[in-house]
Amino acid sequence: MRARNPDREGLTDSGGVPIFWEQHGTTGPAVLLVPPWQIVDSRIWKAQVSYLARYFRVVTYDPPGNGRSGRPATGFDHDQAAADALAVLDATGADRASLVCFSRGTWQGVLLAARHPERVDRLVLIATALAEGPRAPGFHDVRAQYRGWEQFNANFWASDYRAFVEFFFGEMYPEPHSTKQQEDAIGWAMGITPQRLAATIDEAK
Repeated sequence: MRARNPDREGLTDSGGVPIFWEQHGTTGPAVLLVPPWQIVDSRIWKAQVSYLARYFRVVTYDPPGNGRSGRPATGFDHDQAAADALAVLDATGADRASLVCFSRGTWQGVLLAARHPERVDRLVLIATALAEGPRAPGFHDVRAQYRGWEQFNANFWASDYRAFVEFFFGEMYPEPHSTKQQEDAIGWAMGITPQRLAATIDEAK
């Protein structure tokens, strides 16, 4: 059950791919919550949306490959991700917005701010991830066993994607009593195929 239903929602096109967006709140400055990685959809922000919408027009969107957005086989580079964010701003009529970027979402926020500074009021960067897979070098290495962060590996994802997802979100939510957050995130991760998720790493440039 959602804490707050959107005031507006819709689809916009970005590079031939439909991007699903929602707007929460109808007054105040615009805030764009940028998806951190295609492994989750916009519900990753569900704990923040209802509070922020009291004061801002909060916009979220599903990244290509997950949620209610399209399912391209390719086109997961950082340039396209920045274009996706800009398309959402255009679709929601946000001439200028504060961008809140978490983890890998840093890339599209920084690129959008650098290329279209007139569209960005503030840039908030949380737990930035500007390096790709720093804990697991050898993304395509074939191993006899995959332990710990060695599971951040395309071959392992293809053979046992759910095991990786459970490990990954166990690391992301290590606090006691975080089982609901882990369950939610694992469910969202099932919205993208391991092949598409691997493409987000291979094409990250």
